[in-house]
Amino acid sequence: PYSRDAALALPDVALDWPSEAGLSMLGYSLNATTQPGQSICCTTYWRVEELHPERGEWYIGAFYHLLNQTGQIIANVSEHGQWGYRWQIGDVYVERVCIPVPADLAPGEYRIEIGLFDCIHTRNYPLHSPDGPIYAVTIPITVETEN
Repeated sequence: PYSRDAALALPDVALDWPSEAGLSMLGYSLNATTQPGQSICCTTYWRVEELHPERGEWYIGAFYHLLNQTGQIIANVSEHGQWGYRWQIGDVYVERVCIPVPADLAPGEYRIEIGLFDCIHTRNYPLHSPDGPIYAVTIPITVETEN
C-alpha cells in the first residue's frame, strides 16, 4: 500500500486526474520516441478514490490508442480490467503495456490516448483534467526513421 503522496511519486509524469468511475489517473511513464516496428511501452498508475454503489457490475480497464495525425486509431491495446467490486479505497493499480507501432508507419508526430472503459456496459469514464472533463489523456509521440 502507498500513501497518496507516495503513489503520486511513482509515475514520471504526474497528473492526479480523477475519473467518473472513482479511479484517479495518478500519471504515466513512457518513452515518447520510437521507430516503426517497435513498441511503445507505457506504465500507468491508477488509485481508487471513491467506491460508487453500482461499481459491483463494472468491469473497467484502461485503453491505449495510438492515433495518426487525423485521429484514426492505428493500434488499440486494452489488456487488463478489474471488477469494481474488488476495489478498495487507496488501492493503487500499476499497469504496463506495450503498444505496437506498425512496421510501415511513416516517421512523424503521432499521439497516444489513455482512458478508462467499462467493456460490460460499453461506457467510457471521462477523466477530469484541470481544463474540465476529457475522454482520454493525450500524449504526443514521435516516430523516427530507422537507423
